[in-house]
Amino acid sequence: MVIYVNLDEDNYVIEWGSSGSGERVELDKNHEFFKSGMHAWRYVNGELIYDEERNEQLNKEEQDRPSPEDICTIAILELAEQIELLKGDK
Repeated sequence: MVIYVNLDEDNYVIEWGSSGSGERVELDKNHEFFKSGMHAWRYVNGELIYDEERNEQLNKEEQDRPSPEDICTIAILELAEQIELLKGDK
């Protein structure tokens, strides 16, 4: 199977497709690339190489990131605080 990958400045995959621009890579349809997160794959000498360290780093960053629910809760609390401040100005 032929895919095209677009890369960041360190040659890690940022997006891929079956057509389009980018580096042309030929992979078996059962290749591990299709079973894992694409952002842990690096393009080196015409091949995609899995980077376990990068995968662990990305997973840690994902765990440290607040959930969408947490972000909404914080925004609501900040908005409520601003409303209370505006009420005090009357």
